[in-house]
Amino acid sequence: MIISTKIPFKRIVEVTWKLNLYTIVYSCFSYLVYVNYLKDHFTMSGAVPGIMGTAIAFFIGFNNNQAYERWKEARQAWGALVTDCKSFTRILLFQSQNPSDEIVLNKKILIKRLIALSYAQNYRLRGHAKWEKVSKYLTDSEYNWAKEKTHVPNAILSLVAKDLYELQQKDIIDEANYLGINEILLNVARRIGITDRIKGTVFPTTYDFFTKLFIWLFLTALTMATEAEMGLWSILNSTMVGFVFIITHQVGQALLNPFEWIRTGVPMNQICTIIERSLLEMLEETPLPEMEPVIDGQYIM
Repeated sequence: MIISTKIPFKRIVEVTWKLNLYTIVYSCFSYLVYVNYLKDHFTMSGAVPGIMGTAIAFFIGFNNNQAYERWKEARQAWGALVTDCKSFTRILLFQSQNPSDEIVLNKKILIKRLIALSYAQNYRLRGHAKWEKVSKYLTDSEYNWAKEKTHVPNAILSLVAKDLYELQQKDIIDEANYLGINEILLNVARRIGITDRIKGTVFPTTYDFFTKLFIWLFLTALTMATEAEMGLWSILNSTMVGFVFIITHQVGQALLNPFEWIRTGVPMNQICTIIERSLLEMLEETPLPEMEPVIDGQYIM
């Protein structure tokens, strides 16, 4: 996730130079074809690019709005997961007085499983091959059992729910607190379900395809329509206008996949580290893991 309020000019050039080159070449091509082959046969009306530009602006606006809503929902789900994990730990730790060492140990095991669960969902969404943070907070038998399941986070959640029920049956957790904690686990399951749904729902590729197609057609029409008044300058005019449309469209496309390993993705590594640090701190365990570093002073993963 980008956290810097300023984007270095160098970064802008790195991201946009290819698009600028394509736009210039395409505008030049459109200009040459029109002047050498089409100009004597018809004249492009200025109304055509005017209408097309308005329609494309609405189309890009709709796409970008949907992309941002998708990204925001993903970020909210992970933010809510942080709150759920803290609430679970707080209720579980402080619902009884003077607990035995065995009870304290059982509670710590349950809490650390939530840390493993958050990392498991992170790795699952990003397709990581190494699951070291998951195995760290599970026993070998639990880890091997969970890894064999289709949905590892759900398997870990089942372990938590099972042991929580056993604690309630032994009257270690009273009925009221059990219901409250169980509701939190249901919320955790909902957060996982939301992120799975976003990951598994592909944004219709037709939006991207036709938006790009219409932008290029618009550039052709704009170059032809302004050639009579601007001459060669119509190439620069089309390039500048096209740059605005293309970059605006690309900004939205960068938000479509919030769980990818990209600058604009949801900072799941950072969020998982926050969960890990918060829960270990509540357990009064040290050392706490370091926070995720800010990369190039601009974004965190």
